[in-house]
Amino acid sequence: MNSPSALSYSEYYHEQLEQNGVVWVENVAIQPLNSSSYITSCLMIVLHKQGVLHVHYDLKEKKLTERKVVILLPQHMISDYWASEDFERNMILVSSRIFDQLKSRASYRNHLLYHEEPECELSEEQWNHLQPCLDMLRSIQQSSSPNRDAMMVNYLDILFELLNSYNVANRGDGVVRHLHRDLFMQFYELLIEHYREHRNIVYYASQLCLTPKYFAKLIKQDTGIAAGDWIDNYIIMQAKTLLKVYPQWTVQQVGLQLGFAEQSTFCRYFKNRVGLSPKDFRQTM
Repeated sequence: MNSPSALSYSEYYHEQLEQNGVVWVENVAIQPLNSSSYITSCLMIVLHKQGVLHVHYDLKEKKLTERKVVILLPQHMISDYWASEDFERNMILVSSRIFDQLKSRASYRNHLLYHEEPECELSEEQWNHLQPCLDMLRSIQQSSSPNRDAMMVNYLDILFELLNSYNVANRGDGVVRHLHRDLFMQFYELLIEHYREHRNIVYYASQLCLTPKYFAKLIKQDTGIAAGDWIDNYIIMQAKTLLKVYPQWTVQQVGLQLGFAEQSTFCRYFKNRVGLSPKDFRQTM
């Protein structure tokens, strides 16, 4: 197995995820492993036990403290973390085959309401009530039952329902579905699927039956970040991840993977947004 310093958690535990469906990682100090930015590649349930972590989630700064539970969906951007010396947490990594089954459950669809604010701060009582569900999930993950996948989906469903109820109870009137949140979610899903071919807001606006100007206005109004910046930052995050994880790839190969036909175009795009060429960025890793 490769050194964890070169990989994200889902990559490092890839074989276990494929075999077991769910991987339980105990007492994690920092995330990601010796890296300052990456894109989530699996569903991650993070249980913050103690200490403080500062992190950017989809370009928004978050401060995570004890008894916070965070559900990170695949293909979201994590960067720029700082952790206190006593920071500690557990993590549950969920494979794509389990996640695909979970997506059909109402509890998952309800959780999408909080995809921009994925953290839920629990009271001590709520935290303690959550533990039996987590213990059962860990027990199922370690079992050899032929029905293990189905049982894990059921208990993840219960976990999501519990967290949804705690979100409502703890945030109260703060849990309001934004007028344009559906629009942003559709935009983000389109971005994940088409960022290699389309780097201009005109395409995404047309797919959502809006004029580019009105589309840009709604995205900026809803998230505080320009639509063009969402596109650029997502592509740059993917580029940084590929440059880090695949040192054997040439800069041209990385650019081709991201949809840039010419290396010079990719290098110019990267340097204009990062301040370093892809080669210089890789040398700083």
